[in-house]
Amino acid sequence: MAETLPPSPDPGTPSDASAAVWRRTLLVAVVLCGLALLGLLGQHLRARAYDPLKSPQLEALKRQLLLEPKNEQLKTDIRELDLVLRQQHFRHQAWTQFGTWFLLAGTVVLILAAKSLARLHARLPAPQTRTDDTERALATAHQARRWAVGVGIVTGGAFLLLGFPSKTRLPASPGELEKLLAQLRGEVVDTMDLPTAEEFAANWPRFLGPTGNAFASNAAPPLKFDLASSEGVRWRTPLSAPGFNSPIIWSNRVYLSGGDAASRSVFCFDLATGNPVWQRTVANVPGSPAGPLDIPESTGFAASTMATDGQRVYVIFANGDLAAFTLDGRPVWARNLGTPNNHYGHASSWRPGRTG
Repeated sequence: MAETLPPSPDPGTPSDASAAVWRRTLLVAVVLCGLALLGLLGQHLRARAYDPLKSPQLEALKRQLLLEPKNEQLKTDIRELDLVLRQQHFRHQAWTQFGTWFLLAGTVVLILAAKSLARLHARLPAPQTRTDDTERALATAHQARRWAVGVGIVTGGAFLLLGFPSKTRLPASPGELEKLLAQLRGEVVDTMDLPTAEEFAANWPRFLGPTGNAFASNAAPPLKFDLASSEGVRWRTPLSAPGFNSPIIWSNRVYLSGGDAASRSVFCFDLATGNPVWQRTVANVPGSPAGPLDIPESTGFAASTMATDGQRVYVIFANGDLAAFTLDGRPVWARNLGTPNNHYGHASSWRPGRTG
């Protein structure tokens, strides 16, 4: 009598235990890959904050050191801040490298789990009723579109997040830079924000006006000028030093510069009366040339028109002396830029740091 063998399991039916294990593995891999991707995106968005070469605090301290080269406390602050930034930068790099490898390992596990699960669900070819090819093609195309849309959304979202640059902490205006320097020094400096675009348009803060095209939007200048009869002239005031520059106006003050080989000065006058308000001499600037300079008579020592940002006035002379004063005449800083090797000397070009 022939021995009856037990029926063999259906090769197309996957093992429930194995399928459950691989499903859990796949789910864990998806979650871990998502967490790793989010972590890498977060590290990317914070990359600028950890870069010692792009730190606004460190850059501000270095600029301050140029003005105070003998400030030992400032040097110590720079070293300490540089050390902290480098430590943060290396920690950021280590976490980024770890996250990259973690994401790679999670992706490998995800692929293996998906392939194993698909292999368990795969059925061997067997005689069966043939389904309509049209319906099967439509179902396959519908599923492919869903996968394509899902992958596109995930990929597009990732690229969108990567495309957003991290927000810079660089000061957007001289006032903000002054506040930052004050915070780093532990001081309290009374600084104002830069004026608005309307305030710039209402004044004459630079050569050829606020827009640089000699256009005044809110003024009605006289059409005729006659010095002999004073027609069109509100006031006239003599200067103690010559200069080919143009005056600038802010609020109720007029500023201009003048000078020669012996002395260079900044003058401030009352806009309504022409009365002198203050005069400051720019002298003893570190690096300023001591010997005589070959300055053309056609330009002189004060050919460059001054400029103001509504907080300070700035002046440069032919010997390279560049200086800044507050609107009430208090010296802020001064340095020498040297003399250019050309026939025209220095010139000024300026625009507001903020237009709104």
